Amino acid sequence: MKIGFTLHTTWLKKIQKSKSKYCIDVKEDYDHIVNKNTKDIQDFFDNYIYKYF
Repeated sequence: MKIGFTLHTTWLKKIQKSKSKYCIDVKEDYDHIVNKNTKDIQDFFDNYIYKYF
């Protein structure tokens, strides 16, 4: 698997519910890379990654 993962993080002084509208669609962000991998990797992302994000 040749996939570089990005981290979308932030530091919070206090934990509280986010009011931000900022949202990264994981499938949209990674699908073009995942599709260059084997069918097993594509199935893994479809079954275990995308549906949780």
